[in-house]
Formats: sequence, structure tokens, C-alpha cells
Amino acid sequence: MIPAMNKGAGVVILLACMLGGVLNKVAADSKPGGDFSLTDQDNRNFELQQLRGNVVILFFGYTSCPDVCPSALGIMAQVLRVFEKKSNHVKGIFITVDPERDSPQILKEYTSYFSNQLQGLTGSREQIDKVTKQYRANYRISQNEMNNIVVDHSSNLYVIDKDGRLNTIVPFGMSINHIVNVVEWLLENQGA
Repeated sequence: MIPAMNKGAGVVILLACMLGGVLNKVAADSKPGGDFSLTDQDNRNFELQQLRGNVVILFFGYTSCPDVCPSALGIMAQVLRVFEKKSNHVKGIFITVDPERDSPQILKEYTSYFSNQLQGLTGSREQIDKVTKQYRANYRISQNEMNNIVVDHSSNLYVIDKDGRLNTIVPFGMSINHIVNVVEWLLENQGA
């Protein structure tokens, strides 16, 4: 039996339900990830939706990075090599957060050092900011006391499923086996 409620309590419950629906919509709309459009290393327009049907490993960084970027791209290259013979449905993307210095040509040379399966992307500062915001990646460009440009940035890998949805954010330092297992699971459980 439901206890009787006064009119004021009913209004409070109705407002709470409506507000809950709005909050759920905001939470759903604020999930990280999503489609984007940038310029690839061959100076062509690139849209993430071009890679539908593939599992994509994404990293934000810059080509002058002394440590984190080479490590992360080295790990990505190893993961891509694992799937090179198993599946041609795994792709790697490196998005620069330093588009003023990282031209498409520089990105092409840099990514080819790690893997031919790794594609470099750039764009305007506004485009880069939009994509980093979508994926909740962070970066900050500043100058140190010697007037050298310093770029601090997120170091996560972002694994995007075959439908273009962000599936997993892999923190820097996770093992290659962990990343391989995530990618393998997506390949096996998302259909062909």
C-alpha cells in the first residue's frame, strides 16, 4: 500500500524526476569521445568516421616531445604489429597538440619512424582544442626561463571501438598485453 502524500511532496517528487532526466541527459551528452575532422599527414581532410569498422588507438602529443610521446608511440607501434597479421582492422592515430610546429610533413616523418600503420593528424588551434576537449585530454604550451617552448600534455591512450565510440582510456604505463587484450576483445565482440 502506498502512503498518501500531500500536494507539496508530489510537486517535489515530480521536479526531482524531471531534474533527474535533465541530469541524465547532461551526463549522456558529456561522455568523452566522438567524431572529429582534422588534416592528415598527407595534407588531406581526415574524419574519424572514415575508420568505422576498425578499432582505433589514439594519442595526443607532439613531435618534439623528449620522453612520453616516443614511449607511447613505441607502445602503439608494438600493439599495431601484434594485429598486423591477425587483423587489418586496427589503426593508430597521433594528434599533435603543437600544430604551429608540427606540419603534416613533420608528422608523416615522425609517425613513419614508429609504424606505417600510425597516422599523424593536425589542424588549426581551434580544431585541436575542440578534439582535446571532446576526449578530455589536456595540454598547456608555455616558455621556460630559457625561452624554450614547453608542452605539457595528457599521456593516455584512447581506444575507440568499431562504431566510433570511445571504449577505454588507457593510462600511461599500462602493459602492452593490457592494450592488446582491450583491442582483441573489441575485435571479437563487436562483429566483423
